[in-house]
Amino acid sequence: MKKGGGSKAALKKIESLLSQADITPNDRAVVSPALVREEATGHPASAIEMPDGTITTGKTTELLVSSASVLLNALKILAGLPDELHLISPEALEPITKLKSSYLDSRDARLHCNEVLIALSIASAKNEDARLALEQLDRVRGLEIDCYIGDGIMPRDYRKWEKLDNTANVFPVIADERTTNTYRIEVMMTEPVDPELLQQAVDLVLPRFPGFDLRMRSGIFWYYMEENGKPAPRVHEEDDYPCRLIPRNKNNNYMFRVTYYKKRINLEVFHVLADGMGGFTFLRELWYQYLRLLHPELREKQAYITKVIRTEEENFARTIDGGMRIFGEMLSDHKAKGETVFSGADAFKLYDTYGFPLDLTIEMVEEQGMTVDEDGFHKLMQEQRERAREARKALGDLGWDVMPSEANFVFARPPAPAKAADIFARLKEKGIFVRYFPGPLTGDRLRITIGTDAEMKTFLSALGRI
Repeated sequence: MKKGGGSKAALKKIESLLSQADITPNDRAVVSPALVREEATGHPASAIEMPDGTITTGKTTELLVSSASVLLNALKILAGLPDELHLISPEALEPITKLKSSYLDSRDARLHCNEVLIALSIASAKNEDARLALEQLDRVRGLEIDCYIGDGIMPRDYRKWEKLDNTANVFPVIADERTTNTYRIEVMMTEPVDPELLQQAVDLVLPRFPGFDLRMRSGIFWYYMEENGKPAPRVHEEDDYPCRLIPRNKNNNYMFRVTYYKKRINLEVFHVLADGMGGFTFLRELWYQYLRLLHPELREKQAYITKVIRTEEENFARTIDGGMRIFGEMLSDHKAKGETVFSGADAFKLYDTYGFPLDLTIEMVEEQGMTVDEDGFHKLMQEQRERAREARKALGDLGWDVMPSEANFVFARPPAPAKAADIFARLKEKGIFVRYFPGPLTGDRLRITIGTDAEMKTFLSALGRI
């Protein structure tokens, strides 16, 4: 509760239970000594009850918070060392506080318990008193210690934090301008982006995603995540190449950036912060909030829009799952025949029907100790391109107003919608099978769903647009 991790309702419930049991904070032996020390020094103080029942206290200094002071005092008592002894010289602590304030962006440069223990362990290499004190840690760990922390003892820059896992710890170490470990997701609009409304959307969305309201900090031995709490990063027009390194000391210390260019909204995320699905979820909400601000009437259709988006996600997931199943069957067939080369025809089918990039197929096949017939794959790709060119020559430019999508569909407005069925019949004769229906929020545009990426390219070629 002291750290702000609980709700006011929970706090009131605890206070009510304590009141019913006739228990007050002053019933704890450490409370009064800590408050007395706090009143005497004018700064937060801490107190610990030692094994023999005596109370030792610690005060806040320019170098240490009171909890670190009382810990050192307790270790000195357990080691039989005099109270006036400095286990760690102030001269050794001052550079650490300067490092925290000047380079680690800490608003409270005083050392806390974990930092003091690290400094003590370093000092113990050449200081016999420090070594004796450090040996008492096992005795401290085994004690039932009651420590009262006076009001305001928590660091003034206290924020919730989490250590990075072993994989995430690698990214900050190797990240530079060449290996940025930054990925990018885009949304292509039908109208120029309004930067002011996009900024408002970012401001609205960020509080709903605590996992994005973080900054990365450097501990003495590791990186960790900490609540950021600063204003959302500023939206700006893209003026550099994509996926640049996101410096930790800029961008309001956030590890993602939102930019725009003409009709495109870009989200770039440092991979430590979130994986692709996390970034997609954030961008989806950002996109919706932006459209809601741009078109207030969308609020009435929120449930319907969410349903449409979810359907697209589920359809994509089913396509990938189907592709993985087919890949497994193909792989088993090759192995049953004793083959060590995955055929180019199978690799092309995975690409053409299920959208599997060749690189992905190669990676999965190599994990099974096999190789891919890349020449066969590229030969089939070339044949597909030739068919596309032939389709374009046969159909010519049909004069359609087409808006391509990154997914397997386009929005198109035919010059004569009534003739759409005849147009699609002609496409079918060329081996291009499409489904079409009025798309949501597209006016008189038809939403045309294409079976595969290759068919999409052929379709657009047939319309004379690429």
